[in-house]
Amino acid sequence: MSTAAQTPPPLPAGPLSVHVALVFRDQKKDKEMSPMLRAAVAEAEAFYNSGRQRIQLNRYSISETPATDVSREWVFVTAAASLWRAVSGGAEPRPQPAWQNVEVEKAKEVLPQSRGQFTGTCDGEHLVKVVCSLTGLGPPDKLIILVDQKIVPPEGYIYVIGNSYGPENDKHQSVISLTQLDPAHWNIRDPKRLATIKHRIRSLLILYIGDLLGLKSCHDPACFFYEAVDNPESFDATIRLGADHIDELMGKGFNLPSGDEAVIQPIADNPKAKGGQQLV
Repeated sequence: MSTAAQTPPPLPAGPLSVHVALVFRDQKKDKEMSPMLRAAVAEAEAFYNSGRQRIQLNRYSISETPATDVSREWVFVTAAASLWRAVSGGAEPRPQPAWQNVEVEKAKEVLPQSRGQFTGTCDGEHLVKVVCSLTGLGPPDKLIILVDQKIVPPEGYIYVIGNSYGPENDKHQSVISLTQLDPAHWNIRDPKRLATIKHRIRSLLILYIGDLLGLKSCHDPACFFYEAVDNPESFDATIRLGADHIDELMGKGFNLPSGDEAVIQPIADNPKAKGGQQLV
């Protein structure tokens, strides 16, 4: 198998419109994870828009409980403002994109339609339809759903972390399970559990958005597009963009989260892998 760098594919001429929806059925998980997930979404967006705008990200929050605590939202917004000042030489921050909150009563009414056969599971294809009905989106739209349940796996699979739906050659609507990325789900004690989940979901967002942009898998174990990721822990090592994708972003990525997971991390050149080692 050749290890020579491939020619990066051409990107869309203008910014690609991508929709990201957080879907929570569990109030405890919503309160615990929402601030961290919103930071991860902002980081994935900032990554692809580094240097020039490549994506236009639209955000939706769907929950059967009231919106996330305001104090945590304030941490998120002020952290984003601080990061913008740091990378822009002190300029005033751009207004933060608003999360569109779907009415709780509407969510309560239709989310049960996506329930899977077993407790704590969802039918990914039905969930896509439910989210589209709540947001006004449709099959042509590029949609990534983050849900706090396990996804009913396709036939022949024990579990899936994420799955895409739609016609065979146009699977532009995807669902990612937060549960499968949680070390606690696998009975693993992780003192930095939320940081681990954030890193994994950020890597997955970069992977799924890149797929919508036309980027392909590669042989670099540290790259977000490494072809051999087949379990949650595989994503712990994906920290940067390799040589086969977008020249301007080659070698850029994120260090592992530290401190408050709700704080937006800056993009790093040649980020450090788990354990602190610098990868070549």
